[in-house]
Amino acid sequence: MENIPEDQIELIKISIAQKFLIDHKDIMLKSCVVLISICCIFGGCSYFNKKLGLKNDHFVEEKVEKIIENETGLKIDLTPDDLTDPDL
Repeated sequence: MENIPEDQIELIKISIAQKFLIDHKDIMLKSCVVLISICCIFGGCSYFNKKLGLKNDHFVEEKVEKIIENETGLKIDLTPDDLTDPDL
């Protein structure tokens, strides 16, 4: 095997990393959108329920929790200050 200069090895590593990022851009973007959406929903559900006079664990919230569970496998409660579900 021939000796490859160190600077050439670095360029090869960079080009491999760039190709990986380009090939997986859609997956990473979707993951970021899902993560940001979960954070927004998680932080806002309890607040909006109180402001709008909705009870915790209403129909829309339960549907969103089910979608998150189906997509990620994580069972979460978007209104953690509500202690009605002892499984969480």
